[in-house]
Amino acid sequence: GNFARVTEIFAGTHRIEQQGAEKITNGDIQKGWQRYVALTDGRLPKEDLIRLTKQPINIALVHVYVRSKLMQPVGGKMSITVNSPHAAAWIDGQQIEGSAFGAESQMFATELESGDHTLIVRLDARDLPPNLKIAGENTTFANSADGQPKE
Repeated sequence: GNFARVTEIFAGTHRIEQQGAEKITNGDIQKGWQRYVALTDGRLPKEDLIRLTKQPINIALVHVYVRSKLMQPVGGKMSITVNSPHAAAWIDGQQIEGSAFGAESQMFATELESGDHTLIVRLDARDLPPNLKIAGENTTFANSADGQPKE
């Protein structure tokens, strides 16, 4: 399937988010992202998300952000499915409207121009899925170490 395997994880703490999430979602904050390669089937286990975003006792973790590169071969409609009912998503800093996709998932659909794009998914840190999976339709994830699509 077409899913995000090469990702970056970011801890959205109360200190970082007190001025709003826009600095995270529009790419202003570059430090603190940790590269993570998902399992072969695209799953990011909850235990790994918790480990990568662990904070000292006096800092509250509010959200977990997952960033991945998309490569849109031709312009047109595309969609992303995230298996978390409380997820939010941005592409190139623009929030995408989501809708329920089953009881435990969200689907985000939009029109994209051809080219490279950055997807950011925000998850509620208190309600992480057991195994996060981000899947795409009519788009390609850059799933290799050099940021190019895997053949």
